[in-house]
Amino acid sequence: AIEALGVLGGAEHLSSLTDVIADSNRSDAVRINAADALGDIAARTELKPAGEALAALAAVLVSDASIEVRQATALGLGRTKLNAMQRADLARRMKVNLEG
Repeated sequence: AIEALGVLGGAEHLSSLTDVIADSNRSDAVRINAADALGDIAARTELKPAGEALAALAAVLVSDASIEVRQATALGLGRTKLNAMQRADLARRMKVNLEG
């Protein structure tokens, strides 16, 4: 079902996909599929995560989620239409996390 959202879904599915990606009780495979679907939707639309959705996705990037989940989330976000300020903010958050 999640893969179908990547093909047929739209911006209205951002909240649901974000909830799945951010849910640490979900399997890595499901979270990765949701991040891939987010990226696929972004590639076909003008998807611009903001507010709570962007904050939740950014939190996944610096969480203790598996590297595969964090990578899929980063790739999905990379396909969205974030503005320069949003991209810089994400980079700063990731840098701070890497530096400890």
